[in-house]
Amino acid sequence: LLLVGCAGNGSEQSRKYYELGRRLGKQGKYHEALDAFNKSLAADRNNAQAHNGLGLCYLLLGQERKGEQELKEALRLKPDFTKAARNLASLYQRQNRMREAVPLLEQITDASPNDAKSWSFLMTAYMSEHQIEKALVAGKRSLELAPNDPTIIVNYANMQKQLTKLDEAERYYKQVIDMNPPDKQVRSLAITGLFDVYFLRGEYAKAKVVALQAKNDFPNNFAVYTNLAMLYEKLNKNELASQNYDKAVELAPNNAVLLVRAGEFYDRTGKGKRAKEMYMKAIKVDPNSVDGYLHIIDNAINTGQGLAEAEAYCQKALSFANQYEKPKLLDQMAVLKRMLGDLDASVKYCKDALGSLPEKDKVGEAAIRVHLAETYREQKKFALTKKELEAALALSPPEPLIKEIETISSKLPPQWVPDLGNTEPKSTEKSSN
Repeated sequence: LLLVGCAGNGSEQSRKYYELGRRLGKQGKYHEALDAFNKSLAADRNNAQAHNGLGLCYLLLGQERKGEQELKEALRLKPDFTKAARNLASLYQRQNRMREAVPLLEQITDASPNDAKSWSFLMTAYMSEHQIEKALVAGKRSLELAPNDPTIIVNYANMQKQLTKLDEAERYYKQVIDMNPPDKQVRSLAITGLFDVYFLRGEYAKAKVVALQAKNDFPNNFAVYTNLAMLYEKLNKNELASQNYDKAVELAPNNAVLLVRAGEFYDRTGKGKRAKEMYMKAIKVDPNSVDGYLHIIDNAINTGQGLAEAEAYCQKALSFANQYEKPKLLDQMAVLKRMLGDLDASVKYCKDALGSLPEKDKVGEAAIRVHLAETYREQKKFALTKKELEAALALSPPEPLIKEIETISSKLPPQWVPDLGNTEPKSTEKSSN
């Protein structure tokens, strides 16, 4: 995300503060930029460019809901504001809200067929929707329109990386690094992408060289330390990983996304208390950070502690969650209700979760059905238990869910045990549940 745009037709004072915010944002001084954009809007609430700049600052600080609100306001004031539309679509893409992102980007490219950056963003959105052929067409179109634009090249390299065409991705990332673009953020993205290529290949020595180079070039960039933390964790050097996560958090203490990622690391390394601290900081920084709430609730479910508090957090998060986040929260509420002994409520929340689930999320559906089966088992409704387990098995669930199914089946009377003989678990598939 880049702090870009042109000055609007607001008051002179509003334009002055907008330009200041724009300069500060390009320097990575996002808190100072927030202050400037807010002053711009105090002078002229109808300055769409200032709303766009403010929204981008919030996004770069990990406060996505505030960012979304400001970008929407920019588009309300200026419906043909291509940059704001592109930024909003990028947010939707990152949040897996493709039903909203793709039509918005297609509308932009139809209206501005020579806008290379919009084609590039559309390429990324198509990739997230697994529309590979359309993504390739959009990506090639963006390169044709802007063959020397480092941002376009980095985005195209990202697509190649996603397609596991790592040699091609490496070539394009190195091209941008050799160009030495004046925009430090773009160069940082290229170095990060090259790190990812080496990391994915298992070439950890090369990855470390790139990461340390990035640390030397961008000593105050939290993403550099996040990459080093990932690398050290992979090398089983968890103490060094912890130090780098701590440094990243020190540099970006108000980035809710980073705080959640650090919390996930501490969860994986058995430091549940430290993990919860990170998640609590995330929701303090961004009270609408659904990811923060999800992990706090998971922590309570996994430890069996603080269930009533987790139930309150879950109810709060449900009040502002979007359509993609609600299924997971409803499923978590179902599990909490079961653990708290309210089995009828647990069944209700499971059914609500199933009703709100995207059609293609088979892993998410399988998880909810397994949870529903466990509740039915506790109610001694064994026929319904078997029915839900069979429905889950038909969705080819991943190994962890198969183990849950086996555990539940072991507690059933023999006549109600489903056939477990022909399961083919999926090793990996992203799920909202």
